[in-house]
Formats: sequence, structure tokens, C-alpha cells
Amino acid sequence: MENRNYSILRTIIEKAKKENRKVNIYSHKYPDGDAIASSKTLENVLQSNGIYAKYIVKSQRVNNRYSRVLGETQSFQGRVNRNDISVILDTSTVGHAENRLFSYSSPENIFVIDHHKKEADTVSIEDELKLPTKNICRNSKSSSTSEILAEMLEQDRLLNKDYATKLLLGLWTDTSKFRYLKEDSLNSLNMLLKSGADFGKVKSCLEFKRPLNQEVGLAKALLHTKRIKVGKTYLNYYGLDNKTVKSLEEQYQIRYLDKKVFRLMNIENTSLAVAIVENIPNNFFCEFRSAKDLGNVDVFYIAASMGGGGHYNASGCTINNNNGINENSRDVLTKLTDSALPNLVGISNPKDTKYDIQLKQILDSMDRFNQNLTQENFERIEELIFLGAKYESDYEEKISFETFMIRNSILAQIPKEQLKNRRVNFKLTQEFLEKMKHEYGASPEDVLSEIQLFKELDVDYVSMMTPDGISSSIDSKANIKQYKRENTQK
Repeated sequence: MENRNYSILRTIIEKAKKENRKVNIYSHKYPDGDAIASSKTLENVLQSNGIYAKYIVKSQRVNNRYSRVLGETQSFQGRVNRNDISVILDTSTVGHAENRLFSYSSPENIFVIDHHKKEADTVSIEDELKLPTKNICRNSKSSSTSEILAEMLEQDRLLNKDYATKLLLGLWTDTSKFRYLKEDSLNSLNMLLKSGADFGKVKSCLEFKRPLNQEVGLAKALLHTKRIKVGKTYLNYYGLDNKTVKSLEEQYQIRYLDKKVFRLMNIENTSLAVAIVENIPNNFFCEFRSAKDLGNVDVFYIAASMGGGGHYNASGCTINNNNGINENSRDVLTKLTDSALPNLVGISNPKDTKYDIQLKQILDSMDRFNQNLTQENFERIEELIFLGAKYESDYEEKISFETFMIRNSILAQIPKEQLKNRRVNFKLTQEFLEKMKHEYGASPEDVLSEIQLFKELDVDYVSMMTPDGISSSIDSKANIKQYKRENTQK
């Protein structure tokens, strides 16, 4: 049973001040935006109350992509004291934790604030550490730990513009820019905006045109994608061995290829997506995603059975052995499909209802939460979800598997010497065009029309040309032009 003890923040503050204790804050492995945002916000809240507080990250691979909003996160090299209070955020199991320095604290001095569901067949972090019930706040109806912390701060009248901005970043990242909302997410978003959250600052930090060099590296990774039919839907997956990973990292400066699994969820009729990546020799990093509106498979159960953790629809784990990428992929995919099949038999893409159409119209008017962030729109979206609108499916238009593969194939054709250019010009060979026709049924005109994929990349101009002189181009303002070179030979 979940314990939504929202007074836990006040308890931590009072205990630290009364007993003159330091507070150490911990989160999960490879901390994401929610983990860092909630940890840094709690650190600031405690410090503003005169308490020595520190977010403890031991890994050298600290993600400081969010530093413009959250500040830098430094790797901790010191020691912790047995008398310190430990607060563990956004972490469902001990195996999911980034480090275990919190184990030095006694159970009465350890607190957990988390939004992951406590599964009946899994030993949660509070059970393993034998923590008192009053030291736990777990609410799986929240989309993020940042959302829980925002509610706590609002309840204690501590929520200000700075905290709201930081927590908005956590809410944004853990909902993938509001693609995946839970019961109270829209109310929390509205509360943060009313508290002065700087939406523009968060947006400018998180929304940027992706570097061409890294996108080409990712495309080469995604070309390993394969499909498995499960019921009437598909599981998409890619597996990368360490040699491939190291080559892509060195050539294209791209990291965390397992975390790019979300790209596979943009393919239509996808119920499951899996990435299995040997980031370190004999260490296979697995990421699982499932579509809530298409089968709603519990991937947390699979991840937890292999020592991992996460969410019902988004989880991960690490497998340590020398069995190789192919054998590990077979084992993982077999476990997943065996578990998922009962959910997916007979499931297929549902047809749009009138509520779906109305929801799409509102989302279009809001430009997918880029404008018109009004209470009226939030309330209408909540109403339509209640009436059965398929929010996650309606949020974003899907593309076919063929289009997905064509786009990655085009990116992989760009000559390496042009990857750092602002203006890119390249030719598509006849062999390439014939391959696109044979494998994906795409004509040269179909291939050229995918020039639009460059509108989200950090380039000023891109032109690609077929052997017969037909060219398609796009500029930095997403203006697309097509022309055919005149044959001047007589």
C-alpha cells in the first residue's frame, strides 16, 4: 500500500535542525532530469532553512545538460557521516540507486520520496532498508518526483519561482514534454506556472536543434532496429555490441545509446520498444518502454525481475555476463514477449473517437504545450481524458516503420567530412535508391520528400540530389524547395 506522507518534508527539516544533522540526498543510476531537478531543489530548500545539505553523486558521468536551470552537479569524492540524514529520491529499489552511501545512516534517519509503483513481487528500497512507514512518501499517481516535491512545497507555502522553475524541468523531462501524463500532472503544471515557473527558461534549456554529427551517429545505431510481431502490434528493438557502441561514441560523440529507445515509440502500431546496449564490455544496459494506449504492458515487472527498476511503462536494468549481445537479446526478448503476449492478443490500434479529435484540436492550438498554457485548456484536456480520449496516442503523430528506416538511412548517407558544416550537400547513389525501393517500397520522390527530417537539426541548409539531377533542399527556417537540374548536353 502506498504512503502519501506529504508532511515528510517538514519532518526532515525539523529533525535536521533539532538534532543538528547534515542531510545527504541520493537518487538513481544515470540520473535524469527528474532525479537531478528534485535533488537539487531539495538541496536548495534545505540550505535555505539553514541546513547543510548535499546531493551525493559518485559517478563521474554526471549529466549537466540542465545546468542553466539547475546549476552544476559535481561528483562527490568525500565521505558521509553515520549520523547524517539520508533522503533517497526517485529510486524504487536498492539496486536502482546510483550509490549506497545512504546505508551508513540508521533506518530512522533514512527517508524515501518516490513516484514509482511498489510492486508486490519486488522488494522495494524501504523494505530492504527496513524503514519506518512514516519515513516514506510514495505516490505512483504522480508522473515525477518533482511533481511530489512541488505539492509538498506548496502545502508548506515554500514554493517560489526558483523552485517552481527547477521542478518544471523535472516534470517536463519525466513526462517527455508532457507526452505521458498521470492523474494530477496537469494540475501540477498549472500550479508551477502560477508560482512563477519560468517556462521560457526551461524550454530554451531543453529544446534545441540537435547536432547533425550526433544525429547521424544515432541514425546508424537505429538502423539496427528490428521488429517482432506480438499479437496485432509490434515490438521494436535494437541490440548493439560494445565494438559498435565504442565506434559510434568515438566517431560521433554520442552517448547513452540505450536511452534513445524512446525513438522507437514514435513508430505506429508499436506496443513495446527495447534497447539492449553493451556500453561496457560484458555489461548490457537494457531499456524497456511500453505504450499505455496500446496494450499497457508492465515492463517494470520484467526489469525488476532482472535487478532493475523504473516505471510501469518505462524501466531498465543491467545484465552482467559474457554471453554476448545476440544471446542476451534473445533471452530478454523471450522473457518480455512471453510476459506481454496475454496483454497484446487481439489488441490493435483503436480508431479515433470524437473525443480524440477534439483533444487533437486543443493540442494543435497549444502547439504541444508550447503556447496557450491556460487553465481552461488544462481543464478541457483533463475532461477529454476522463471521457476516454487516447491522450498519449493523440499527443504526437506516429510514422510508419518504413519512414523511420528511410530517414535513418538518409542521415547515414551524409559524408563524414560534411558533418561539421552548416551547409550540407550530398548525392544519393542509384544503389541507395534501389535499396530504399526494394526494402521499404519508397520511390526517389518519396525519399526526397523526407528532407523535412532536417528541420529539427542544427544546420543552416541541406540539399540532397538523385543521380538524374532532381534535388530537394531545406533551409534553417524549414523552407523546402525542389528542382531538377537541366541537361545541357545536345
